[in-house]
Amino acid sequence: MKIATLFLLLLFAFCACKSTKVSTIETNIKSSMNMNYYILNAGENLFDFVDKKICFDAKIAEIPAQHMMKMSLNDGEEEKHEYLDPDSKYKGNQIVGYFYPSKVKFPENKKAAIKVYGSLKVMKGQGKGGGTHTEYYLDLDKVETFESFK
Repeated sequence: MKIATLFLLLLFAFCACKSTKVSTIETNIKSSMNMNYYILNAGENLFDFVDKKICFDAKIAEIPAQHMMKMSLNDGEEEKHEYLDPDSKYKGNQIVGYFYPSKVKFPENKKAAIKVYGSLKVMKGQGKGGGTHTEYYLDLDKVETFESFK
């Protein structure tokens, strides 16, 4: 009887360890798909990640605000830009995303929720009211559409 109980306990422990290992492998595979980008968490300030590759949820802005614009070099393909409103779960305001249309595709539905991937950059210049103004922008690498914000 004791041997049967011990055998069942060992079998249960083996199965539990194996399912955890499979789950861990699946999680690692999913996270490695975006391992080059830091995925912003709720409450994090978007602008704390200058010169980093980041990913965050956003929407294409319906009402673009005024922004300083970066100078784009024309080396064959014209660089485009899109005004992005980060999801309200993050700290940070509207930002301009720069991209090459051959590389980055935005959804046809301009109200779609999207994930944006790119490098956060900063520029400084004279503000309209005087003094120095700081502006952040995103050099986009990829845009993905998903159903809706949670």
